[in-house]
Amino acid sequence: MFYFLPADIVSQTLNLGLPAPYNIQFVGRDLGKNREIAARLVERIRQIPGAVDVRLQQPADQPKLRFAVDRERAVELGLTEKDVANSVLLSLSGSGQVQPAYWLNPQYGIQYQVNVRVPEHEMNSLAALNQIPVSTSLPGEGDEQMLANLATIHPHERSACGFALQCS
Repeated sequence: MFYFLPADIVSQTLNLGLPAPYNIQFVGRDLGKNREIAARLVERIRQIPGAVDVRLQQPADQPKLRFAVDRERAVELGLTEKDVANSVLLSLSGSGQVQPAYWLNPQYGIQYQVNVRVPEHEMNSLAALNQIPVSTSLPGEGDEQMLANLATIHPHERSACGFALQCS
């Protein structure tokens, strides 16, 4: 599914909201090789006169979790894997990722994206993640479940990944 956000104050900037004017991404199955190639390119770009703040944007040592959804259990409860994914995404990233909403300032005519999410300090443990409510998001359905009833969470080793190189 693809969707495009309507023009707003962020998307009207020249760099489309990226943290730097140049954004180079490496995507591949070999995480170590991706990082090695990106690091070599960083060193080459640093030699270009005028290039400043050249860096690898993503840290290499961040933990990663894998959510394994029990599809049979979810179907028994009237939910799908998509419902689980959307509920987790909504809680951790906010409504802008799942259901974008905007507020129009009537005085200036500028749109602002409204993003609702769980405060970061509330998502501070696996127990807190397991408490994420999952539903189809249809009013009156009464299909709410806790994530722990539908999925298990495991630490996960990285496999395929992309890296972004940021330059200013």
